[in-house]
Amino acid sequence: MQRAAAAQFPLQGIPTLARKSGEVEIGYGGENAVLSYPGKPDRIVAISYDHLTPEDVKRWYYLQSFYSTVFPNNFPHLHAAFSGYSLSDKARIPGTIRAFIPGAGPEVQVKFPFSDVIKTCKELDIPLCYDPHPTNFLRVPEAGEYYVDRVYYQGEPWNVTAIEKYLNTNEFGLSEKKKIFANLERLKSFGIDARKDLMSVRTIVSTAQEVTSGVMIVQA
Repeated sequence: MQRAAAAQFPLQGIPTLARKSGEVEIGYGGENAVLSYPGKPDRIVAISYDHLTPEDVKRWYYLQSFYSTVFPNNFPHLHAAFSGYSLSDKARIPGTIRAFIPGAGPEVQVKFPFSDVIKTCKELDIPLCYDPHPTNFLRVPEAGEYYVDRVYYQGEPWNVTAIEKYLNTNEFGLSEKKKIFANLERLKSFGIDARKDLMSVRTIVSTAQEVTSGVMIVQA
């Protein structure tokens, strides 16, 4: 969450938006504003400043579903992704509804650092493209280090054989395997992301790094 697309959605508008919608502002960064989800404390609404097309939304949703199933301690589950989100029956704003991650400071010890994700993706030749800014990570004590920003896809091939072997070795269930490969199959229909200033595991030399129209996709 490094950069603000002020022309799309000005930062100063977030508190007003939260008050009008009856939601509580949790915080905001350069790419998303985070509001509480009414009536469900285990979820948050992340509003994106950038315009998201229906294709962007679907691509993000299926990517996130893949990573959060393969690495459940490093990527939060998305409950919904939308290219338009109605607040007070007025504004149409893109973003996501995802699991709330009660993060702590960077000094907190975690069992599942994000560096393990990078290492596994490099070893298995799995695409992983993300924004490595430190504010995009939350550490949960005695649990995982979560990447809480947007994941991207830039057209790299998926090593299905290596993924299947990894899932078998780590005793993933049949339903989880079906979900993982279904996500990859659906992802083929939604193109690639054009953004270039990102970190890809295929460009990382060292693995020592730790560090949200009306289209909607929903999964309870």
